[in-house]
Formats: sequence, structure tokens, C-alpha cells
Amino acid sequence: MRLINTDTLQMVEYEHSRAPSYAILSHTWGDSEVSFEDIMRAGADQTTVSTKPGFRKIANFCKEARSRGFMYGWVDTCCIDKRNSAELSEAINSMYLYYSSAAVCLIYLGDVHKSIAGADSPNQLFESVSRSRWLSRGWTLQELTASTIRAFFDAEWNLIVDNNDELFDVLSKATGIPISALYRTKGIHEYCVAERMSWASNRQTTRDEDMAYCLMGIFDVNMPILYGEGATKAFKRLQAEIMKDSFDQTLFAWRGPYSSSGLLAERPFDFASTPDLELWMPKHLSSYQMTNIGLSIQVLDVTKGHDAERLKELRELRLIPPEEDHLVILAALQCEVLDDGRDFKSWCLGIHLKVVDGSFRSINGSYVRGYRRINCDKFYMVPRRLVSGAQDADILVLDHLQAIRAEKLYYMMLL
Repeated sequence: MRLINTDTLQMVEYEHSRAPSYAILSHTWGDSEVSFEDIMRAGADQTTVSTKPGFRKIANFCKEARSRGFMYGWVDTCCIDKRNSAELSEAINSMYLYYSSAAVCLIYLGDVHKSIAGADSPNQLFESVSRSRWLSRGWTLQELTASTIRAFFDAEWNLIVDNNDELFDVLSKATGIPISALYRTKGIHEYCVAERMSWASNRQTTRDEDMAYCLMGIFDVNMPILYGEGATKAFKRLQAEIMKDSFDQTLFAWRGPYSSSGLLAERPFDFASTPDLELWMPKHLSSYQMTNIGLSIQVLDVTKGHDAERLKELRELRLIPPEEDHLVILAALQCEVLDDGRDFKSWCLGIHLKVVDGSFRSINGSYVRGYRRINCDKFYMVPRRLVSGAQDADILVLDHLQAIRAEKLYYMMLL
């Protein structure tokens, strides 16, 4: 990694494992940021870039880091040579590590003015912090959760507060991130996938694909950076990487305004209204994986294996269509709702899946039916007692375009 000397503002390079103790900057980008190319072009004579607002931000960061005893610092605007695609990809994949390894994270809030916001009380100042643009950006989510020691500064580099209980309460309410995650008393990977996704549901990034890339560290995955692929493709690649190392089915606990879909969400916002969930261990674990056709997975089919009375109850609860329809199944995800105003841990989360005509494939000599998700804007609260009688079903879930293509080919074969 490349660090900046906080005294001379010259760049030095280290292997991350051998890097000295350093401070790191968290901020939102503005106009006239100073790049690595700017710093190198200026060399010892910094007058050519010193008039840029971005340079003053770097200089003030270095001054504050130096006053705290740090000879080195890391700033994302100038410590990465973004002209080098390999270096940029490595830095983006390592960003969470950089912030979690830093001795202190200095958080610069360029739209907060302590002299105005905190004129009457600390509570007003903290309220101003909660409205900062810094809390709405995608990249700052991992910077906040990865850092251990944090210090907040206003637009004039006045110290707002170091690690502080009252401010963390405000930040938790503003972001939806639990206090235990902010204090790191509970490891970030102990939170279910859907909850971590929900933290990013209302954040934005300048480049569409970054909404997926900025979450890699939070889910401890790595993947190639492919600007130009689009936000949806990038986000689905992220979810595919998460699946490779997790059996957490809350990855599928989202809802969005789609008439038909696969099991993967199209954007973090789809997790915005996901209820509080907890994983529960089924009688056995089953693997699932993405294939060239769709997602191969074993689900709990609540509509399969029940007697007439239980099926009637499912219809009365509006969990399945009122008329018998063998093309639609109610699949229960392997998680339970923690608190939705009903009995604790007595409800599971279900989704509707519908058969896709003509989409079959052979696995070990047996045929597996293809499905698509329907009623994607709804969750179904399934009583746990009804799930207890559900049967496992090996299925293939296609996304919207795959389902359309499969049905088109199927009907062409019938002609």
C-alpha cells in the first residue's frame, strides 16, 4: 500500500503486512480533489496544487495525524494511482482491510460547522452530524464499520468528538447500524446477510457499480472490478460471491417492485424493509450454487406434503392462492422473524415461486423443475408449526430473463 508522510507529504510504499502505524481519512469527495498524479507532478514544490480545496483537506488531515503522533497517513484520493487499473482493483478489494488496520480514522464532515450547529447544545451538534452527507454515501459505510478508533471533525477541522457514547446512539438511529457493530463488540460477520444489506439500502455512490463494490469488505468477499457492467450485474456478482462461502438464506429475504425475478436482489434498496431475522438450523444443511441456467437450491416447500386441512389453513391465511395451483409453491427461508409484534420466534419468512414451463435439467439422473419468484413485493409470515411439516424440494430458480427465454424455447418446441 502507498502511504503519505504527514510531515513532508511525500509518498512511500509498503507491503500492508509491514506497514507502520498510520492514520486514515474518511470523507466525502468534492470538487478539485487532489490525485496521486497531482501529488507526484507537484513533487517538492506543492504550490501548484496547494490552492485546491482537496489539497487543504489532505494538509489538514496530515497536520491532525501528526499532532496525534502518526508519521504516516492514508487518503483514498491521492494514495491510489487510479490510472493503473490493477492497482485500483487491488485497493478497492483491500479497502476494508486498510480501514480496519488503521490506528485511528479521522472523519471529516465538510458540511457540518461546529460554531453554528453546536452553538446551543451538544445534542444539536450531534443532530447536525446525523444529517451529514457523509452518512448517505456507500463507501463511508464500510469506513464507519471497519474502523476501531474514530475522531469526527467539522468543515474547519475543529474536533467534534472522539469515540463517544451519545454520538454513537445518534449514528445508530440515523444509519440503522446496531451499537454493537459500531463498538465492534459483536463481529460484523455475526450479523445476518439481510441486516448488513439493509445498512446500505438508502446509500448512494457516484458510479453505479460502486454500490456493489463498496460492500465487498462488509461481506468479506473479493471480486474483479468491472466498471461499465452496470449496477445490477455488479450487485448480483456480489451476491454470487457471498453464496460461495455462506449458507445464510437471508440473502434471499428482500422485496422489490418486480412482477417476476430470480432469488437474487437487483439493488441494496430491496433490503430496506426486511424485518429483523435470525438464522435457524434446518435438520441438515444443503448446498446451493449459481449455474449457467439459474440458482440450484433446495428449499422447504410448505405446500408439499400437507393434508387438506393444513392446505386450507394456508389459503385462509392468504399464504397460497385461494384456488389449488400446483404451479405455485410457498418456500420457507431458513430464518425466523425476531419481532414483528407477534409471538417471538414463531414465524418464518416465505416467498412464492412459480413453475417455469420447459425449464428442467438432470442432476444425477433425476429431473429438477425450474421456477421463478413471483409476488416479489411481498413477504409471507408463515407459522412455524406449518413449516415443521414442509418437505425439501430440489429446484432451479431462474431470473426473469432466463425464465422468458426458457418459456420461449419451450413453446417453440411445441409448435
